[in-house]
Amino acid sequence: MKIRKFATIFGVVLALQAVPAGFSATTASTTTSGITSITLTSPVHQVLADRPGTVSFTVAVAYQGTVSRLGVRLVAPAATGTKWSFVSASGPTAQPLAGDKTSWEFSYTTTPASPVTFNVVLNYEAGLANPTDGVVGTQPFAAYALQSNLVATDSQGNPIQTTLTLTEAVFHTADSNADMRLKLDELLKVVQIYNTRNANTRTGAYDASFAPMPNATPVAPTKPHSADLNRDGMISLMELLRVLDLCTYTNGGVRTGEYHADSQGVDGFVSAP
Repeated sequence: MKIRKFATIFGVVLALQAVPAGFSATTASTTTSGITSITLTSPVHQVLADRPGTVSFTVAVAYQGTVSRLGVRLVAPAATGTKWSFVSASGPTAQPLAGDKTSWEFSYTTTPASPVTFNVVLNYEAGLANPTDGVVGTQPFAAYALQSNLVATDSQGNPIQTTLTLTEAVFHTADSNADMRLKLDELLKVVQIYNTRNANTRTGAYDASFAPMPNATPVAPTKPHSADLNRDGMISLMELLRVLDLCTYTNGGVRTGEYHADSQGVDGFVSAP
């Protein structure tokens, strides 16, 4: 009987020694609290590389247990951050000011039930990319989950974050409705530029809005028309014929004028869907 009692006591001592310092052997629990995930989505997959626009994002944060002052930090692409500005958001108690650029933080005074979902609207300026180099780039965004104003981390100490990459849709300047097709009325607008005159001399000059600039000396523009291959502020006959070539592309026997950005094209574009 004494041996059995000693063994029992010895087993209890060993069990207690196995518990890490600072933890109680009688209060261990598998229940955890905190942010578990964050997602960032958008109904659009492309942005206009050479024109201004607006993008709506949806942020969703999941958590378990109790989370105090849940928040989100949304970060714009490093290369174009100053071209993105905050418009509005639905839900969070604290929000950026309209017009704030580069990165934006949102937080809740009282944390809603999980998953916490809200929408963010951002504007972007023209010039996210060079529309004449035929290179389709990307706009990568990052979103970080925040807890008590600090970036939340997982069990390995890694930030709880996500990314969303939008591609840059590069359009020909003549493509006024940005549908990746050059139509007859859009070709005619280029013809109008080509026919622009200064007195009795045809110049083909255009202004910063790509409208004909009559009775004026052509000026090399900061942002040239896609058809202006030598960027001299004028549309020549050769350059007009290039737009005609794109406009007359046929697909299945039907003229569609379809094109896409491609660095192999003389103007950064090639015919084809």
